[in-house]
Amino acid sequence: MAQRYTDIDELLARILSGEAAEGDSAQLDAWLAASDDNRRYFESLQRIWANAQPPAAAQFDPEKALQKVKFRLNNSGGSAAARRFYRWPAAAAAAILLLSLAWWLFRSPQPLPAVEIAAGNAVRTDTLADRSVIVLNKTSTLRLAEGYNRRERRMRLSGEARFAVQPDKEKPFVVEVEALEVRVVGTEFTVDALSTPGATTVTVASGIVELRAGGQTLRLLAGEQARYEQTNGTLEKIARPDPTAAAWFDLIFHFDATPLAAVIPSLEKAYGIDIVLENKELANCKLTADYVREKPERILELIALSFSLDLRQEGNRYLLDGPACVE
Repeated sequence: MAQRYTDIDELLARILSGEAAEGDSAQLDAWLAASDDNRRYFESLQRIWANAQPPAAAQFDPEKALQKVKFRLNNSGGSAAARRFYRWPAAAAAAILLLSLAWWLFRSPQPLPAVEIAAGNAVRTDTLADRSVIVLNKTSTLRLAEGYNRRERRMRLSGEARFAVQPDKEKPFVVEVEALEVRVVGTEFTVDALSTPGATTVTVASGIVELRAGGQTLRLLAGEQARYEQTNGTLEKIARPDPTAAAWFDLIFHFDATPLAAVIPSLEKAYGIDIVLENKELANCKLTADYVREKPERILELIALSFSLDLRQEGNRYLLDGPACVE
């Protein structure tokens, strides 16, 4: 917390307005040296002062602006130093600073530029301005809208991503994928527009997610999954959610009588490898197993052992061969 000197707010106002008295500079230096919080507090005031512009009298209502400042500072949840603004003495210099601050908050904010986050050839983890965490799968891109985290947190996804959203009821978190809109407040979920061409799958790990597309609305709870088909516009829940939907993210696989035809793509996607079933009939073999953060070589060894198959490796390519499974 910023250390409080006697009338420090009035002192800062005099200095910023260019009306410093004798001895003010020395007192300011001592106050700034007392703590890092004091220094950060003063630097924030300097930025506000530098951006403040005198308003046109016909467009500016001082009383309305002052009330807005008092409300925002008193309800901002910020530092005690910030909340002291509205208790300043009624000195002329303090009034000048407060009015400038009021105008700075009262005027319409300039939109923030759009920001693009790209994963490239590796999975990328990033923390957004609101402290939400996103994990982008390979070759995926996330574009944050202009003004992100002002009134809402809107973005557009190309590919696949995992989101751990910081709760904020006043600023909805919205992910757009083609015509599909995914809206949340605070939750953890995966959006996959990468695995199946023309389709987007949403899997909820915790919280509640609302999907909107073409006038349709669908709400998902933790553990539920839905798919949006872009070609025909259908949006529906998946009766049996895929337990490996987030395996590329956490490397946790749960297979329950799952055909190798489905097992292989899941492993290839998570580890970035190629797996070939030399005997095509092996695709019908059903695997029941759990793998938690195992190396891909170990998983394939266990699969080969389960079905008495031969396993060979050729660079980044793995080949499985053997007789077809007997039901």
